Amino acid sequence: MPSYATPADLTKRFDRNTVAQLASDSGTPIDDLTNDANILEALADASGDVDAALLVSGMYSTTQLEGLTGNSLAKLKRVTCQLAMAHLFARRPQ
Repeated sequence: MPSYATPADLTKRFDRNTVAQLASDSGTPIDDLTNDANILEALADASGDVDAALLVSGMYSTTQLEGLTGNSLAKLKRVTCQLAMAHLFARRPQ
């Protein structure tokens, strides 16, 4: 299952330079954010966090989320991106 947000969604909501630095393992900011394994993993982890919350609450299914549009879809992307940024920040404990 794909993530609920893309790297493009992430950089629309957060500073591209910050994302590029947080995703880097070498200290050099990432150039191609669309295919970076660390960014994709953070988005996948964040989407998993959303799925886990759905399972615990029992209020919605992943199928229902896949059908979201408009403001509801924007909110899902925002939450996913916020969680992904938390995962990226966790990679840099300093």
